[in-house]
Amino acid sequence: LSSAAVAEARSRVEKAGLLNKVSIRQGNLEEPLAFGTNSFDLCLDCYVFCHFLNDQVKGHYVEELCRVTKPGGYAISVLFSPQDEYYARLVVADCEPIIVKDRANSIVKELYTGEKFKRAFSPPFDVQYFVQFEFDDIVQGTHYRRDILAMALQKTRG
Repeated sequence: LSSAAVAEARSRVEKAGLLNKVSIRQGNLEEPLAFGTNSFDLCLDCYVFCHFLNDQVKGHYVEELCRVTKPGGYAISVLFSPQDEYYARLVVADCEPIIVKDRANSIVKELYTGEKFKRAFSPPFDVQYFVQFEFDDIVQGTHYRRDILAMALQKTRG
C-alpha cells in the first residue's frame, strides 16, 4: 500500500537496468493476489506476514500464497522472533500475541515463536526446512543482535 516504497523499488530497478525483467505492482494484500492460480515455482514472503494482526487476514494471505504457488512449488517466509534485540525492547505487552510498534516509523508487527510461525503456514503448506539464526546489525546508528526465523514451505496439494 506504500506509494513511496513502490516508487523507490521502481527507481532501484531502473538504476540496475532491469526494467524489462522486473514487474512491480502495488496492491492490497488483504485482497486476492493479482496472479493466476499455480503461477509461481517460488513465492517470497520476507517480513510481510508479520504485519498482519488480524487472524482472518493472516489466513487469507497464507491461502493466497498457496493458491499462486504451483503444486510442488515453494514459499519462503522470514520474520523476526521475540529474541530479536531491537524489537524485544519495543514489546507493547508481556502476553500473546507479541506486538511491537517501531518508534522510528510507527510500523506495527507481530513477533513469532518458531512453533507459532510453523502453525500459521501449515496447513496448507508443509514445512520442509525451518531455521532460527542471529546476526549483527546496525539500526539508526546502534548495534543490535538480530534474531530471525525462516521457513521453506512446500505446496503439496493441487
